[in-house]
Amino acid sequence: MIIIRNSACTLMLLFFASNLYSQKEIKGLPSNLDKETIIFLEYELLPIDETMSAPVRSMYKVRNNNAPVSNAQLNEQAKEYPFKYVISNRSVYKDSLASTCRYVLENEYMEAYNNGVNLNYEINSVSESPMYILDLKTGDKYKLFGINAGETYYYTGIMKKFVKTVKKEYNQ
Repeated sequence: MIIIRNSACTLMLLFFASNLYSQKEIKGLPSNLDKETIIFLEYELLPIDETMSAPVRSMYKVRNNNAPVSNAQLNEQAKEYPFKYVISNRSVYKDSLASTCRYVLENEYMEAYNNGVNLNYEINSVSESPMYILDLKTGDKYKLFGINAGETYYYTGIMKKFVKTVKKEYNQ
């Protein structure tokens, strides 16, 4: 297994890997979102290894402290979503839910943080990464709105904006 220590390289790798899978990028919501199940992704705790450098261990501890708070926000705000959904995490959804769920709400920053990448040192906090709905059957990405690295753990704001967009589009 190759461990990439440079966060910028890891982020670029995630970007290219996600773009290889993506078929089309479409602005807006899927037309059948009201008939399909979407997966909302929780953050997972990252294992902390005492052989890690002190700054990396510190970053992981902060990230692991943020994850449960963010997950609680997700669980609370998801209740406002008007259609079928499942809350899962990245390590299991592809194996267990991809056959029964059509979409997943995703973002490259969120995926990078979940994989232990420290975006605070690599990306300007003004830079944005789009929230998008990934179609698990086609690989199409439905781009919604951008979030910056500082908003990544603020699921309350992300979900409020997402739910508002969905309710407006589907006259809910």
